[in-house]
Amino acid sequence: MKEKGIEAITVKKVINNKTYYRTQAGVFSNKRHVEIQIKMLHNKGIKDSYFLTVKPLHIHGITSGSMYTQVLHQFGKPLKKEDHLNNRSLYYTNRGPGLIINFNMENGSLFGFQVYPEYLKSNTLPTNKQNIINLYGYPNEVKSASCYESATCEQLIYTFNGNKLIVQIDRDGKSVQFLDLRKLK
Repeated sequence: MKEKGIEAITVKKVINNKTYYRTQAGVFSNKRHVEIQIKMLHNKGIKDSYFLTVKPLHIHGITSGSMYTQVLHQFGKPLKKEDHLNNRSLYYTNRGPGLIINFNMENGSLFGFQVYPEYLKSNTLPTNKQNIINLYGYPNEVKSASCYESATCEQLIYTFNGNKLIVQIDRDGKSVQFLDLRKLK
């Protein structure tokens, strides 16, 4: 596509231990613009192009199956990292891990990860309940969960396409404590 003057990116995915490549030729908020892009691709000889109408569960563009290098690209280089078995904790401040990644040691693909927005330096993640609903829509399920000593927090649970996203809302009913995205078994 790049040789034909079409701006595009390619993302490597590992699904069921097989490597796949996805090429994306733009993201549009207007369906008409997508149709123009598809027509341009077809005119340039790329006949099997299509547009994706459903958004996979992700946290800041990272999904289960993403590569560890993509995490570093999206979130930046951490101050320090700690490894334990197939878990890697990435510290972006000195207060706690901003990311805890569960990954396949052999190929570097993620099968789950937790994000703690308060321990990240960037403010690119949703930090309150309304931002979460604006980004992901209304959850498939809402549950109460214990947090801290005897407090109760709310969990917004999204499931889609073999993945589950849990967003824990603090006892204040507004603040995001963490986001947890993982592949369902």
